This record gives sequence, structure tokens and C-alpha cells, in this order.
Amino acid sequence: MFLDAGTRELNSRDSKWGTTPLIWAAKRGNIEVVKLLLEQAEIGVDIPTFDHHTPLSYAAENGHSETVRLLLDKGADPDGDKLAPFPPIVYAANNSHLGAFENLLTTTKLNIGSQYNCGETLLSMAALGGHDLVVEALLRTPNVNPDSRDFFNHLDVRDQLEDSTPLLEAAELGFEEIVEHLIKAGAKVSDCVERGPRRTALSFAAEKGNENIVKLLLKTGLANPNSQSSLGRTPLSYAASEGYSGIVRQLLARESIEADLADSSYGRTPLSWAAARGHAEVVQLLLDTHTVNLLSRDRFYNRTPSMWAAVYGYCDIAKLLHFVETEQSGQATPAALVLDGSPLAPFEEPQEISSSFPWSVPALIVTRPTPSHTPAGSDTESVDLS
Repeated sequence: MFLDAGTRELNSRDSKWGTTPLIWAAKRGNIEVVKLLLEQAEIGVDIPTFDHHTPLSYAAENGHSETVRLLLDKGADPDGDKLAPFPPIVYAANNSHLGAFENLLTTTKLNIGSQYNCGETLLSMAALGGHDLVVEALLRTPNVNPDSRDFFNHLDVRDQLEDSTPLLEAAELGFEEIVEHLIKAGAKVSDCVERGPRRTALSFAAEKGNENIVKLLLKTGLANPNSQSSLGRTPLSYAASEGYSGIVRQLLARESIEADLADSSYGRTPLSWAAARGHAEVVQLLLDTHTVNLLSRDRFYNRTPSMWAAVYGYCDIAKLLHFVETEQSGQATPAALVLDGSPLAPFEEPQEISSSFPWSVPALIVTRPTPSHTPAGSDTESVDLS
């Protein structure tokens, strides 16, 4: 047997990866082989692979908690090879291996609250991964700041440099239990991403339709229902545009809510967003507040909510808004533009508008759906929206 061949064979590394017998056994969680190897006085417990992964690192990554304990008892460095991308505890946390994680948490010499070379803290990584038990364990640990910020926010598809917190990340991804743990630990509910979109946890949860998270945040009394993103959009604006009536109800129940607050980039109110996307229930909820201005116009297309509904073919909503508009103003309004039930082809909404772009569109070319044999764009009419 190779154990009889001495230290050279015992700690031999294969030519491809630099893997030792102990690494193979630790990686697979083969306890009996690990025990046998660790009984050898010459065993190299911290010999790494060519890419700097130690036996402990592999055992932690694969959740072999008993192997982790045996290696630590033998004197393995709890923080692994200094040239490795991450220490073993990160691999255990990112894979939600609580047993291995807790073994390493009590032995690591690292500052658990510090940022790693990716710009994230361990708490942030656990929150991003949805590992609620790991988050809970970390929050019981000294020196872990529930409001620790990252250099990078991987959630932003534009790959902007941002500084998000664990609460912001958990709220956006819908990890309710993690949000609850963080709130109990005193995380700042009112914090926002300070660069980029300037979104709060409530803003993210409202846009994603996470009713329970919205409820948790509002229950603290510290979440601002009128917080505005860098585009000037509020949680109500996001919830209304997505048709999340349950969240809209929760937000409208707040005494301080500003139900008709227009965003700064588009000049659109929650009613405008809801009408354009055909969310009839949300439209009715907003109308029931008796605080929304039905004649408000956005700054890009110069449309009222009823005009948005009509242009996108939501004629029932257009008729409802037209009826209320007429009642309020006592005269015919732009909502009469389409009331014959014919759907209109929608116009693509702008992705980003300069706040200094003063467009006012007095007329609009509206394309009606045409039979498949008719060339696209051949059946148009000019509709006066002024």
C-alpha cells in the first residue's frame, strides 16, 4: 500500500491538478480514508492544488462537515492557502453548508465582516445566495455589520459600480426570511444604493411583487413609501406599473403616501403607468384615493393616463378614465381619442429620458393592426391629442 512508501507517496500530487490523496478523500467526504491519512505523522494537511485549494477548502465547499472538523483538529489552517481566491469559509457559506460553516466560523482568524477581493462581504454573499441559516449565524457573530456595503452590485444588468447592502440584495431577490433576519439585527431599512439607481429595499420589493417583504419593511415604520429612485420613481410607481394590486393597497394605506407623485425622468404618475399597462384594478384603487390628477401629462409624449390606455388598446380603462375626467372637468377630454373598441398598436416607451428634454407632441400617428396580407404601416391615421 502507498502508506508504506513513506512521505513522498503520501503527499504526492498528480501532474494535472496537483491533487494529493488527502485532497481526493476530503473532496469526496470519504471519512475512513481521511482518518487513515491523518493518522500518518508525515501527512501534509495544508498542501494545496496548483490553483491553491487545500483539503479543507474542498471539504468546506462540498459540505463535508465531519471532514472539516477532522482537518481542523489535525491543525489545518482554517483560512486555507493565502493565494486562493477565497478562504474555506466562503465556499461553505456560498453553498449553504451550515455544519461546515459553523466549524470554520469558530476557528477562522479572518475578520468575518471584511470585504473580499470581489468587493463583497461574507454576509452579502450569503444574502445574495439566499442562504438564510448562514445569514442568521453571521448576524450572531461580533464584527458583522448588517449594513455592510459592497463595491459591486451584481444585480445591476448594466454592470454599474454600486454599493448595495445585504438588505437591498435580499429584498430585490425576494428572500423573505433573510430580510426578516436583517431587520431584527437592526439593518437600516431606509438605506438606498448610493450610486446608480438610488433604490431602497421597499422600492425593489414593490417592483418585484414581494408582498410579504413590503409588509415587513412597512411594519418597521422606517421605510419611506415616497422614496424616489434616480429616475424619480416611487415604490408605488413601480408596483402600479407592474399591476401588483396587493402592494398598491399596502402603500396607499400609509398616511404619508403621495399617490400622484410623478417621476422626474418621464413625468409619469403611478396612474399613468397603470393605465398604459392595462392594470384595471390598480387604476381603480388609485381613483378611489380621490387625490390623483387624471389630466396630468408626461413630458415625453404629452399624454394623459386615459390617452396612454387608449394608445395601448385598453379601451375599458380609457372609457372609465374618460368618464371620470368628464365628470371632474365638465367638458370633453383627450380620452375620447379611441372609444370604438378598436385596439391600437402600442408605441415603445423610452428607456431613459433626459430631464431637460422638453418634448410636447401635438399629434401622433397611430397604426391600427392590419390583416396579414396588408403591408405593415399602410393603415395609419393621424389622431389629434392636443
